[in-house]
Amino acid sequence: MTDEKKNTIANSFPDKFVEDNISVVISSGEFELFEKGVFAPNMDSKWHIFVNSNNLYLARSWTNICIYKIPFEKFGDHVYLKKFYVNRVTDQYSSTDVEFDKTLLLRILQGYLKREDLYVDPKLSLPLIKATVEKFDKNNEYSKSIGSNNVGLTLQIHNGLTSNKQNDWLVEGWDELKSNIKNLKEDEPLISLHLSHRQNKKSTTFYFDKSGNRILGQITMTDKKKSSS
Repeated sequence: MTDEKKNTIANSFPDKFVEDNISVVISSGEFELFEKGVFAPNMDSKWHIFVNSNNLYLARSWTNICIYKIPFEKFGDHVYLKKFYVNRVTDQYSSTDVEFDKTLLLRILQGYLKREDLYVDPKLSLPLIKATVEKFDKNNEYSKSIGSNNVGLTLQIHNGLTSNKQNDWLVEGWDELKSNIKNLKEDEPLISLHLSHRQNKKSTTFYFDKSGNRILGQITMTDKKKSSS
């Protein structure tokens, strides 16, 4: 993306916005990613992220509409993101919930920086989910994330994976999970706990009922190509 285009996007940030604090500290090495710029190669990647003057900007990749503006300060080997501004022009960005906006922003930054401490989903503190993490990942070898699917979507995804013999993934545990959710309504929400090994990328997803009080099953996925090599 050219400097002219970045200037155009940055200058388009509207006068109508709200402000809140995030108080995030990252290293200068981590911040280099944003100084170089993250520019989505296609519409599947949702964000352009770049530095312009003393602000970090996040714009939607398919519209170039600027959603977030984040002032930053450099001190020593670190960069401080104290607060953020978020777009409140209704036809550009529909959210009216600043807590949602803060969570979304922290999760975006966390994903690009490959960290787990900027945003910790409160569901990870639910007793059974917390105990499952502690039992499964005693040595902290897995990255962790919480998801929300309903029964119908879960059935659709895993039925598709297991019925397609040509796919590249070995899926284990589907029969048990399918048995435990088959009598639930399709719109019944589920909590999913996804753990991905940082080295070999083997992943396991635990599924819980909507309150997080019962494990319904777990799916382990292994790349067939890697496991056979």
